[in-house]
Amino acid sequence: MEVTYKRRWDKKTFQNALKSIQASTPDKDFKFHSYGAFQSWKAQDTNFLEVATTLLDPENGDTLVETYLSCVLGLKLEWQQFCVSNNLAKFDKLAVRWSDREVSKVNNWLVKHGFNSVEPCS
Repeated sequence: MEVTYKRRWDKKTFQNALKSIQASTPDKDFKFHSYGAFQSWKAQDTNFLEVATTLLDPENGDTLVETYLSCVLGLKLEWQQFCVSNNLAKFDKLAVRWSDREVSKVNNWLVKHGFNSVEPCS
């Protein structure tokens, strides 16, 4: 199973998502708003959640973890390309933060279930 990218978002879509998040959570900081806009892109412009849910099904054990981490790396690179293409370079590190968190969550799950942990995405 692969992550697909709809590529419907552009700079204006991102900025609108950012403004919407800022309006709905004025008590939060810009870092929170930016990360929320990244999460909106991931939810609306990819099928990542569907892929992740399938790959991380507990019935699979650790057999698909490497595939999942490959999807995480691919999504990180897609986001960084999106940022470059849309002159949003200051937001490209959001995917690094997200991918680091994903690896940490996967490692916690692996250790909890008696499997070996994995290396971070590079």
